[in-house]
Amino acid sequence: MFGFSVSTEGGAIIRPERTSKSQNILFSSFEDYSVKLEETICWMESIGVRVHDQARHKFYLKVLKQYTKDSSSFIEIIARDENIVKIIFETYEMVRIYRNFNNIEPIGLKEKLQIFVNGVNFYNIESSRNSGNSARNYGVEISFGGEMAMLGLAVSYGDSNYPEPMVHTEIGDFAIECKRPSSSSIDQIKKMLKDGTGQTLKHKETNEKVKCSAVVLDVTKFMNPECVPFKPSSNITDSDTFKELLKPVREIVKSHFQDERYQNLDFVVLRTTYPILHDNSNSTLQWCSRPLYISGPHGDEFVHFITEKYTELSFNRTYNGSSTLNSERNVLGGDA
Repeated sequence: MFGFSVSTEGGAIIRPERTSKSQNILFSSFEDYSVKLEETICWMESIGVRVHDQARHKFYLKVLKQYTKDSSSFIEIIARDENIVKIIFETYEMVRIYRNFNNIEPIGLKEKLQIFVNGVNFYNIESSRNSGNSARNYGVEISFGGEMAMLGLAVSYGDSNYPEPMVHTEIGDFAIECKRPSSSSIDQIKKMLKDGTGQTLKHKETNEKVKCSAVVLDVTKFMNPECVPFKPSSNITDSDTFKELLKPVREIVKSHFQDERYQNLDFVVLRTTYPILHDNSNSTLQWCSRPLYISGPHGDEFVHFITEKYTELSFNRTYNGSSTLNSERNVLGGDA
């Protein structure tokens, strides 16, 4: 019912099975992108988030609307506008957040979103000293929390002393720490994994409700630092190819779990989003979001729990037409 694979050293790729190419695409045109982004901005404003006129998502909306009447293919537009894929990437991520949190408002979500919308324009124009860089980091916390909400799980957010986010389940609370390396630096990834582990284990030690501790690493910058589309010939959708691209990071996680100081970390999620440009009559730009779950020495129970939730989600999408488990039906649709 859903696609995931397990290897002894590579972890489990967990994602709903896509039964056709059309179900693999959340957007079908520039008009579709602009309409859904506008809906998303309206949703944020409706829950009290102030999206000012200079905010990057409103700038992206203007650019997308300019292309709604352009008869050029995606390939032609990408060739002449190097920033359009970055704009579409952030639009895709923002609309997924809206889809997953639509009809629910977790504690602390509005405050997180308010910081997030103030990030600088464009995915790869960042500086560690730029406040917009830290603002964009909140997007990983929000997006992963949205993915848990997509599975029908309750999430909550808090201040800097609270997990990012806390996931509330029937088998106990999951304390999650999300980290987003802003470069492809292996040293930065190691440091963020270590820092996140220390933070989440502290929650587990001091809060009796916390039964699971995990770190989410968004490794999009490692896998695709310039946000360029992959070609289908790259076989990026093949599980073995995908894991091979992430092998240096997987080795870091494997070594991390072998350190006795981190034995109580239950699992690590390597999270990435990337585009695939299909050279066909419509030159389709397909987006993939693939979490790779790597279990620690004692984390199999919790990874299995998430796996079961994805199985239920896949069933709902196939037979009930619902894109999430947090409501009876969500009109945005899409399997991403």
